[in-house]
Amino acid sequence: MDYKNVSIGNSTLCIKLHVNNLIFNDAMTMCESEKAKLIVVTTKEQIADLKTFVGPYDWVLLGMSDEAVETHWVSWTGEDVSPYWNSGEPNNMNNEDCICVSHLGPGLVDTSCYGYLPFLCHKSFW
Repeated sequence: MDYKNVSIGNSTLCIKLHVNNLIFNDAMTMCESEKAKLIVVTTKEQIADLKTFVGPYDWVLLGMSDEAVETHWVSWTGEDVSPYWNSGEPNNMNNEDCICVSHLGPGLVDTSCYGYLPFLCHKSFW
């Protein structure tokens, strides 16, 4: 799949779904090799649009984690983020420090940074 311009929330973003499953750090490296970054979405509207884009793929990694400081969620840029969570999330089951989009509910879920999952890269238009 190539990069596509997709309406996500109130913006049009250039994104690519990678279906070759990687762990979080390797997914970040793959995006960077394409001059892109793991996508960051936080609102209910952005998440709904993203779920439509990923279609049948479930548990897709995004560019946010609390790996450095537990319960302090940040994007790959180091900016604080306040994700829209599914009910009962984040639950930190088995030390889950990364975030993915899932079809389990309207929000996001926490997941292991070491699980092999599809992921989404985002390129700037410039």
